[in-house]
Amino acid sequence: MPSSHPIFQHSRNKKTGSRGSRKLPYMLLLCICCVASYYLGMVSNWITSQEDLTASHSAVLSADTKMSVQIEKLNDEIKRLKSARIETPARSCPECVVCSKCPTCPTTTATTGNTGTDTAASPTSSAKPLAGSWVSQGVVSTDSLIDGDIGFSLGIPPFYMQTAKQKIDSALVLHHRAPKSASISNPNSLDDCEEVDVVITKRDSPGHCLVVMEHYQSYTLHRYMRLNRNAEKGGDNKASLDKNFEKVGRGRSTDGSDQFKSPDIATQKKHWKHLVQYFESYEEVSAELDAKLKKIVDVNNDVIVMVANAGMIELLANFVCSARSRNLDISNIIVFATDDVSREVVDGLGLTSFDGSRSFPTPPEEEARAYGDQTFQKMMYVKVVSVHMALSLGYNVLFQDVDITWQEHPLAWLRNNQATSGDDFDAYFEDDGARSLRYAPWSANSGFYYLKFNRRTSYLMTNLLYESDNILVSHSHQQALSSVLNDHSSQYGLSLKVLSREQFTGGKSFHHDSPFMLSWMKGEVSPVIFHMCWTLNKDDKLKYMQQMGEWFLKEGGDNDYVRKMGKKAGEVCSLEPVITCHFSDKPSAEVAKCSDSPRKDKNGKIFWN
Repeated sequence: MPSSHPIFQHSRNKKTGSRGSRKLPYMLLLCICCVASYYLGMVSNWITSQEDLTASHSAVLSADTKMSVQIEKLNDEIKRLKSARIETPARSCPECVVCSKCPTCPTTTATTGNTGTDTAASPTSSAKPLAGSWVSQGVVSTDSLIDGDIGFSLGIPPFYMQTAKQKIDSALVLHHRAPKSASISNPNSLDDCEEVDVVITKRDSPGHCLVVMEHYQSYTLHRYMRLNRNAEKGGDNKASLDKNFEKVGRGRSTDGSDQFKSPDIATQKKHWKHLVQYFESYEEVSAELDAKLKKIVDVNNDVIVMVANAGMIELLANFVCSARSRNLDISNIIVFATDDVSREVVDGLGLTSFDGSRSFPTPPEEEARAYGDQTFQKMMYVKVVSVHMALSLGYNVLFQDVDITWQEHPLAWLRNNQATSGDDFDAYFEDDGARSLRYAPWSANSGFYYLKFNRRTSYLMTNLLYESDNILVSHSHQQALSSVLNDHSSQYGLSLKVLSREQFTGGKSFHHDSPFMLSWMKGEVSPVIFHMCWTLNKDDKLKYMQQMGEWFLKEGGDNDYVRKMGKKAGEVCSLEPVITCHFSDKPSAEVAKCSDSPRKDKNGKIFWN
């Protein structure tokens, strides 16, 4: 403010004492105003802060309320999804196949159609979440896995409960997370699966558990059993809960028996000698075989391999005669004849014979007296060698035993079936019919099978040759083959299919399926082939085939007669079946109805009653 202002001029004109006394009230008033202003500001700030705090608190309370509602909704949704995951598979199947939380059905039912005793669901039971990274479980039809309706076919035959003769209808499926989504669209399908690992395990066995462990992937089943596997001979080696777990192989049963024993060193050395004989002669013998196969192979690169000795020669003759009576082409057959007598008869029947005796120990001329005897084992080894050699030369091979007759040509049927169904398997096998542990899971019959030549099938037969000492231990070509099939299916992706028993019929149906056999004898159905397996010895085979109309040798055409005919063996053929009754309780042709014949089995039921 400029010094010329009237106030300043006025104050300068006053005396000194008067100036000090007049200034005091002014300063006091100024201080009071400052203090009042300060406290008024403090009060104003406090009021403002309280309003802000109240507003903020209200906002927080509002947000908390909204969040609580959202959390409650999420919890309800989680409960709903858990309930849906547990209960949906149960609702989707008629008898609650996967039933962890289902009040109207038993908790232990694993498959539909189960007639066994089931444990009722406990009212207090609660479902446990799936372990590991499994997110869902469901069920699929076993028929779809076998028939291929699900996208692939396991190729195995159906399995029926031995007691109730009831088929197992469904299989459990565990799902990992879907590849492109966190959820599974349908747990009762494989629609969300890029890879499927199938575990085929035993059915309804008390005390049996299955552990599915997420780890470094293994494609082999690991078995443990509570028993003493090193028990002394005659000791207690049965499974029981009071024993410790021990590692066991696929052939071990709870009764203590072991159907897959390792060959001992003596058996191995014996087998080594056989292999040395085979491989030392292979180049020379296989060249001779190839020269003959080139003359008979058909346009599809197929050859048919058979093995015969003098003791079984009339069965071979019957096969030839039956095929010719039905106008079926057998020109691409080669017979590994193991002795001079059988080679002469084979030539007399108009087939191509082959002497491969330099490649294997010479079997006896007589027939096997029983399944698994020494003659049987030696002939089984020849069957391995013959198929291996033909397959190694690049041919597709149909192998069959001599106790077979054709109703139609099996190779033509297989080609037509592949064309219509789209089947494209590496190998096809007759269904043996047995459902025993040692043949699981395919029950492939080693007496009739077809192998397409490729790397997988050729190496299959090479490994079977390498492991033929298992034939010596188990007395079974079929058991050794079953073991190798399992290994090669898993390790190399070998694909195989077991053919229907209604179309490729064997001894199991003959002895244990009277309704089917009756339909056949009446002409209502007709299989592609018939294989007289499941029969104790050759004498019984002949009698059964004679009375069912599958015998085509003239009367008196027994083994001795066929041998004597030699180069003229073709003259033993009859254009019509020669029917002779033997047993009333075994299948017989309708024109004969052997009801007046004696029973074969003590309590056998008359077939035509």
